[in-house]
Amino acid sequence: MKCKECDYEIQGSPAKCPYCGANIKKSSLLIILGFIVLSAFLAFLYLWLTNASVHDFQQPPTHTAERGKQESLRNLIQGYIADGILLKVEKGPSKPIVYITPLFGSLTASEKHVILEVVLTYFKNDDISIDSIDLYESQTERPIGHFDGEKLSQN
Repeated sequence: MKCKECDYEIQGSPAKCPYCGANIKKSSLLIILGFIVLSAFLAFLYLWLTNASVHDFQQPPTHTAERGKQESLRNLIQGYIADGILLKVEKGPSKPIVYITPLFGSLTASEKHVILEVVLTYFKNDDISIDSIDLYESQTERPIGHFDGEKLSQN
């Protein structure tokens, strides 16, 4: 084997040339770095050839996004309960039931609609067949109305 720097004929396998001191063996760091660069290039080439994008691999799975939405809706509902607007929300035998408090009655029609839409959406995300919710009065626990996503009907 010859030294790349000085063409000295080297016997054995020393790390440096005995004549000029040049490195003979590649360092393991250089080999690792070369492997990383080559891997990155091949990955880029694969993505380019398959028309995939890096963005495609960064998107969380849909079910994760849906869980995040459900958690946000649940947090809103818990906030309405903590604020005393709703007493409780539960899934009834056929439809969700919302127990409203007297404070709910003091809200504007628009505010009521938003709150009930949040509850309906929460349950619809779990069961697409749900198309409305029943309203119950919190003190007597008697049915007092119905919300179908567009219209709030109260008895």
